[in-house]
Amino acid sequence: MARDRRDPSTLPTLPDLIRPGLDLVFVGINPGERSAERGHYYGHMGNAFWRRLSASPLVSREVTCEDDA
Repeated sequence: MARDRRDPSTLPTLPDLIRPGLDLVFVGINPGERSAERGHYYGHMGNAFWRRLSASPLVSREVTCEDDA
């Protein structure tokens, strides 16, 4: 069943997190509606980004959307 979509101009936005000294930047398009509402990038529970990042050799511990800043 399709969900009702809100007018994009009424959705919360997320700030850019680019700053000097970064070694790696993940680039996505616009955050999804639920991610924006939660206030975290790739924050939808069904998004595999954080699980896959945690399983990679790029990080030494489990990370979640709460670690996006």
